Amino acid sequence: MTDMFSKLYVSPTLLRVVRVFRIGRILRLVKSAKGIRTLLFSLAVSLPALFNIGLLLFLIMFIYAIFGMSFFMHVRHTHGIDDIFNFETFGQSMILLFQTSTSAGWDGVLAGLMNDQPPDCNATWTEQRPSGDCGSRRLAIMYLVTYLVISFLVVINMYIAVILENFSQVRLLFVSILCLLSYTNASCHSRIILMLLLSGNDISRAKYSFP
Repeated sequence: MTDMFSKLYVSPTLLRVVRVFRIGRILRLVKSAKGIRTLLFSLAVSLPALFNIGLLLFLIMFIYAIFGMSFFMHVRHTHGIDDIFNFETFGQSMILLFQTSTSAGWDGVLAGLMNDQPPDCNATWTEQRPSGDCGSRRLAIMYLVTYLVISFLVVINMYIAVILENFSQVRLLFVSILCLLSYTNASCHSRIILMLLLSGNDISRAKYSFP
């Protein structure tokens, strides 16, 4: 069998990889599972807003990467600051800030930036290193705390808020369609108003939902 595949210039390993795509059959469950279909539709509707939030997060990371390179470029590699996660270059600064935006390893980064006491660092002044390789306790706390509040506690949670908002809207849309198909207009309006009250939306929108 192997000789036959070698003559056809097709690797048997490639055929095994193709078999992995059989897992796509599980997507057929989406047609029968209304909950999964609602979640996927709400996620698709949320993509433009999620893209805008991603751009906002990138802008915040860009600004803080510039500040980080200005304040902590020459900090000695200790704790969470190493050869990969540091502020020596713009790319490494973005990597460090991306990791910190997920709240992973922020304590080690803060400890490394707060390293300002000899003999843990060298405070000797040079032209390239005005503060030696020491950090700054006050600057580190202000810098990292404000970044964590803006990125992790505000911007990252905006992703969840947008998806939940669109999920409630999509669910209301599906209920409205089913309501029109199953009930009279009067009972349909009362049902939609109840859904608007439960989802916290403006009741006045129900007046323009249907003729």
